[in-house]
Amino acid sequence: NGSKVSPTDKNGDNALHISLRNRSRDITELILSNPKNSKYLYKPNKQGETPYKIDASNPKSILIQIFGARQLNMT
Repeated sequence: NGSKVSPTDKNGDNALHISLRNRSRDITELILSNPKNSKYLYKPNKQGETPYKIDASNPKSILIQIFGARQLNMT
């Protein structure tokens, strides 16, 4: 509680990169329970990977499990 999500390791990975790469739904959900942390889903590491891309590359998305499937309404 109160931990910062922004610090990165030597690869540029933040806490969301690590939790989604390790498929940890509980930690991901805990981090994203604060709406301010959602901006870190789109922050790339040194290889250009975002936590969102890491999750999207897996057949069973943790983000969909947490938030449900979303459909964009283009109208």
